[in-house]
Parts: sequence; C-alpha cells; structure tokens
Amino acid sequence: MGMEKLKAVIDEVTASFSLFEKAGFEVEEVQVEIGVAPKLMPRFKYVRDISPNEQEKLIAEAGDKKLVKFMLISLFKSAKLQKLIQDPKLEFYAIEIDLTAVPSVRGVFRSIKNSEKIIRIGSHETH
Repeated sequence: MGMEKLKAVIDEVTASFSLFEKAGFEVEEVQVEIGVAPKLMPRFKYVRDISPNEQEKLIAEAGDKKLVKFMLISLFKSAKLQKLIQDPKLEFYAIEIDLTAVPSVRGVFRSIKNSEKIIRIGSHETH
C-alpha cells in the first residue's frame, strides 16, 4: 500500500467513525505505521451490543465502501470474543484491526481495576 492509497484508506475510515459508534464501538485511537508495508490500525472500545437487525442496517448503510463493511462485520464477529476468556479479573475492552494486505483482528482484554479484591470461584484466597 503506497502513501496515496494509505491516505485514501485513512479518509474512508475516519469518515465512517459515526457509523462505528452507531454499531456500539467507540474509536479509541488510530495508529498509522509507515514502512515497507504501511498500515492503519484503528482500535475500537467495545461499548454495547446491537441487535442482528441493526447490524444488517448499518452494513447496508456503509453502501459501496467495502473496507468499512469489512470492518463492521469484523467488529460484530469479534465482539463474540468477550466470551473467550472467562476470568473474573479480565474484562473485554477493545478490538484492534490491522488494515494491511493481510488484515487481522485482535481482541484486547484488560485487568479489572481493584481486581485484587476478586475471589475466584472454587478458591478461598484472594488474588
């Protein structure tokens, strides 16, 4: 991806921030990496679920923006990652999408504040 293409991708993604917010995700940050293979890495904070019907409406609202549709679908599917880790000291926090020639999506789990007071089920000691 050259600089002109990267700029076009940045413009398309930033113009769609309100759509991502309607989808239940807050744009927390956007990283831009310039190198042999430049990439854009938006990070979305998971805020809330929306119904499958609302998801379909937002995907349709993206129109012919294939990248935005891909991102919305990735966000909706990735929100299911919150069930992947069932540790009471961790909460599902964000989703990062690496927009490169081979895109990837990652879920981010964070330690819960004051987690030292949490007692894991089946344990009598605080962690």
